[in-house]
Amino acid sequence: MDDLVVGYDSCALAMGQDLIVGKWKLSILWYLGKGTKRFNELYSYFRYTSRSLFIRKLHELEDSGLIEKKYTQKCPLE
Repeated sequence: MDDLVVGYDSCALAMGQDLIVGKWKLSILWYLGKGTKRFNELYSYFRYTSRSLFIRKLHELEDSGLIEKKYTQKCPLE
């Protein structure tokens, strides 16, 4: 145990874990990593969770800077 060094990398890893901890956040990020999605399209992947919980998790991801909400007037989304 004497050779265990806690440095910047482990601190960054712990900080990253704190940002995406939880049951839904990592899955949300995975689906968003595939491309831009409208809210209802993204929510359809999580239909077994409550809408309010899903919105709260999206707000938490947005507040932490991991995702960005964009408003568009186009229909359909390109």
